Amino acid sequence: QTQLAHTLSEKQSLINQKTLVDQQLAERLQQENANQLAEQQRRLEQRELQQRLDAALQEKQSLAAQLIDLPTLQTQLAHTLSEKQSLINQKTLIDQQLAERLQQENDHQLAEQQRRLEQRKLQQQLDAALIEKQTLAEQLLDRHSLQTQLADALAEKQMFFEQLADRDQQLIDERTKFDEVSLPAMAVAAQPVKAAIDQATKQKFTNLYRAYERERKLRKQSEQFLVDAEQQRDQLRAALQSAKRESENQPQSVIPNSTTAENSGAIPAARTARPKTISMGDLTQISGIGKAIRAKLHSVGIRNIQQIAAWSDEDVARVDQQLSLKSKIQKDQWIEQARTLVEKLTTEENFN
Repeated sequence: QTQLAHTLSEKQSLINQKTLVDQQLAERLQQENANQLAEQQRRLEQRELQQRLDAALQEKQSLAAQLIDLPTLQTQLAHTLSEKQSLINQKTLIDQQLAERLQQENDHQLAEQQRRLEQRKLQQQLDAALIEKQTLAEQLLDRHSLQTQLADALAEKQMFFEQLADRDQQLIDERTKFDEVSLPAMAVAAQPVKAAIDQATKQKFTNLYRAYERERKLRKQSEQFLVDAEQQRDQLRAALQSAKRESENQPQSVIPNSTTAENSGAIPAARTARPKTISMGDLTQISGIGKAIRAKLHSVGIRNIQQIAAWSDEDVARVDQQLSLKSKIQKDQWIEQARTLVEKLTTEENFN
């Protein structure tokens, strides 16, 4: 046991020595590796420094060559700068020309858009005037239909009056005959018949009064319709004249194609269907009065044929002087024509 213990102790001592030797070897190896790394780092730095020196020498040689060629380089640089300035000036000039051209094109496009807008606005005004014109033509046709209905109603009323007068005469004759041949004793029995006759007569007069009231209302409505139609016609004429003036102020190319039928003198269907009736408010029925003279007469308050028919010599002289008609009233015999038209209208009304 003592020997074993001694052997174990020696073994432990040897192990410790070996460990120490291993540590010393490891430190020595680490130092050698460090030295090798330092040597390698030193060699790399020397090589890098040598490369830097070589590059510096090359750059020095290059700079020396460039210093030799410096005047030539300066001349080339000056020529290059001159060419660059020339190109810059040319580019500036081209940019200015492009800007001016773009501005001109923009102005042209704006003018074209404005012209198209004005053309569209004029087209809309002309379309509205044509629609209003057609509406007025339809109203005039309705007016003629209303006049026809009024004439029929007046004729029916006249026929009813005649029938009523004949019936009243028959009743009077029958009553006279009955009074002459009847006996006093039959007077009491005849009272219910008389009451029935009186009731029938009262009913007829009531119906007659109602018919008169309907005819009066119809006449009033027709007169109001005629007044409204005259006002609408004046408004339409004013709108057409305004549209015509605007179209005349526009260039020829601005006038839309839809007005060619109107300018060519084609008569619309509504105009051809207008009835030929005498209207006291239409001064153009007098020969010698056109649209221009009618407008002048309207401006001084003359809107009715009856006004012209009632003119005196003083009125003729005053109107001739105001409107500069140059004795056109006497030459075309306006007063005689107006009186003839008034007589015709009066005769038609009396006949109706």
